[in-house]
Amino acid sequence: MNKYRLSDLKKTLLSYGGNKVVFNRTEEDLYDIIDKGQLWGNNKYLIKMEMCQCHKNSIFYWDKNRKDSFFVTGYALANNGIWYQHSWILNKHNDVIDTTADRIKYFGFILTNLESEIFLSTYNKETINVESL
Repeated sequence: MNKYRLSDLKKTLLSYGGNKVVFNRTEEDLYDIIDKGQLWGNNKYLIKMEMCQCHKNSIFYWDKNRKDSFFVTGYALANNGIWYQHSWILNKHNDVIDTTADRIKYFGFILTNLESEIFLSTYNKETINVESL
C-alpha cells in the first residue's frame, strides 16, 4: 500500500497558495517531495534557457556549478495560480535560480550529490551547450 497519494501532495501545495495542481502521469519523487519538501519564495535569479526544459536546464546548470549550487525538484507556483512539476537550482546563499520563467513559490526537496548524478545521467549532455552556462 502506498504511504502517500497525489491528493496528499495536492493538499500540501494548495495550503501554500494557488488554486490548482497539474500532475504528470506519475510522480516518481512523491515520497521525497512530501517527506523532505521545503517551501521557497520567488526566484531571486532568472537564467533563461530552453523553455519547458526545467529539469534538463537545471541539472546541467548544477553540473557546471557543483561547488556553488544544489539541484532541487518538486513543484513551482506559476503566475496563473497553478502548481507545475518543476526543477530549479539553489545557490550557496539559498537563493532560487530558475532556468525557464519567474515563479511565485517553490516546494520541493534538495537532491544529494549522488541523486543529482543519477538524475544527470538520464540526459544526453550533447543536447545543450553547457559551456554557455
